[in-house]
Amino acid sequence: MRPVVVVLDVANVMGSRPDGWWRDRAGAASRVLAGAAEVCAHAESGRGDAAIVMVVAVAAVVEGAARGATDPGVAGLDVVAAPGSGDDTIVEVARRCVERLADAVPTGPSPDEVAPRIVVVTADRGLRDRLPVEVQAVGPRWWWDVVEKTEPGGTSASRGEGGAPDREAPLGAKAARGGFRWSPGLPRPDARQV
Repeated sequence: MRPVVVVLDVANVMGSRPDGWWRDRAGAASRVLAGAAEVCAHAESGRGDAAIVMVVAVAAVVEGAARGATDPGVAGLDVVAAPGSGDDTIVEVARRCVERLADAVPTGPSPDEVAPRIVVVTADRGLRDRLPVEVQAVGPRWWWDVVEKTEPGGTSASRGEGGAPDREAPLGAKAARGGFRWSPGLPRPDARQV
């Protein structure tokens, strides 16, 4: 199974659910980070048979008032406070991920089985257009599905918005009402996944 490194546009992800985030941006960002921490904890422990992808690391970019969010301090989760534009920081983080992976030497049977896929979670089309071509963009709905599958008794009853990525099909479950679509080279839902 090909691992995934996720770069989260926290502002976009928290804005995808009308849960009152506009009243407390730091609190809403803390909730998104708590979900990311749960995903990372599942990856660390090897738990999470029902999740839809193997997430090995998450870089969560917070900006503005959301910089006051609580960092859960979990291995595999890097909370990045954007010094200015969140979009500029997300593009820079994605670019650095691509560079690091290009420098890594695969140790498995093929680079596809070892090298993680870099996924940026955002519905912002302008930001998606600025990402390196090696990066896949998915909408917040995909991320909420991943989080919900890692929660105890997880379901994929996603309530978020997002849509299909610009460059490839989604990595995992679409909205609960839309079923599943899979990208070439990605595991099927019956494989052991984190």
